[in-house]
Amino acid sequence: MAASDAALMAVASGLAQWNLDAQYHGTSGSATTARDGGFSRTCSSSGRSIYPRIDPAVITLVTGGSDWCLLGRKHEWPRGRYSTLAGFLELGESLEQALAREVLEESGVEVSLPSIRYVASQPWPFPRSLMVGFYAAAAAQDTLHCSSSSSSSNGGGPVELLSHQGRMAMMDSGIKPAEVAAVLTDSRYLQPPIPQEGEMEDVRWFHRDWLAWALQQGPEAAPGGFMIPGEYSLAYRLITGWLQRQQQQQQQQQQQQQQQSLQEALQERAPAPGLASSSSGEGGWLGNQVPEVAVDEGVFKYVLLRLTDSSSGRSKLLVRGAAAAAYHNHILQHTKAQLQKLCPQGSLQLDVLGGGRIEHYAEQGVISVYGYSAAFGPAVHEVTAALLRRWYPFYAADSITCSYEGY
Repeated sequence: MAASDAALMAVASGLAQWNLDAQYHGTSGSATTARDGGFSRTCSSSGRSIYPRIDPAVITLVTGGSDWCLLGRKHEWPRGRYSTLAGFLELGESLEQALAREVLEESGVEVSLPSIRYVASQPWPFPRSLMVGFYAAAAAQDTLHCSSSSSSSNGGGPVELLSHQGRMAMMDSGIKPAEVAAVLTDSRYLQPPIPQEGEMEDVRWFHRDWLAWALQQGPEAAPGGFMIPGEYSLAYRLITGWLQRQQQQQQQQQQQQQQQSLQEALQERAPAPGLASSSSGEGGWLGNQVPEVAVDEGVFKYVLLRLTDSSSGRSKLLVRGAAAAAYHNHILQHTKAQLQKLCPQGSLQLDVLGGGRIEHYAEQGVISVYGYSAAFGPAVHEVTAALLRRWYPFYAADSITCSYEGY
């Protein structure tokens, strides 16, 4: 259905319901007569006109840092459907107060009032709502929420976030402290959502990379049939608008990195072949098409990798694990072959940052990361576990653990 037809049908539905409910005046009880094509009714005894009531409601995408957003689902919704949090205003409330109250009631998460930003509104005459859309940031949690069995709970830099074995692996594997910090600190201040009884069936944080991937897959292929409201809804606009803004920020960072790389190359020598032609283009960085995590079920070897675009300097961490791989190097070579198909010019390159083993039991929602690679040494398993938590949002955070024991 076209957007214009859907809007017309929504208005007609709302008016039909109101005219059905307002056949008698609410005070006098006298019969009313439709006027102005059903947009008003006139009381037969007093001659006064009455109009459809509009119930304002807030609808909010709550974000945590720059990478996470809070979505929930109600019991009666179709399987896999998640959306932004919403609710009606109470008497005497401002829009901002209603937003903070509804988010707290539905999820147990407190929002930062100064962060609230109006985005757009949408009439929703089912039967008579006006949805007012906002972005809001969750208030940062002061305590570290760390579910790894071997992670340190101390504050500070990336080294303090790791166990002793993790620190040794960081020094030996070649992973950068900034990479460790980016992965381990992006969720450490997220308030754990608690669905409130009678409000929501489930509320949880979703990482933007997983969310973009799941929406691209569609409900037929996404885990649990994951989906969000349709494209005509304000919830869809809030979610996809946030994702697009994050991608734009990434592209701006990429352009700055590319310009810096070109300037450095020009200062030393003529640009190397392929340096001036990025593998990103207008459609975005090719690396965005490479999922951060791809692992099997069962018990298998895994490697932690750094994907780098030599033409732009952009990079991301990958976790790859395969039950059929006899050696860690087999996983590396298979991943290289996949990248070669995606980017034949070869600007996407891989660095190995260690490895280990993974036990993944999907039915129980449990993942254990442990051991080491004889060829590449141990990866920083805390980083691997954190990436897995991003990619398996329906697993309990404390069901994804890591250890440096075993092989």
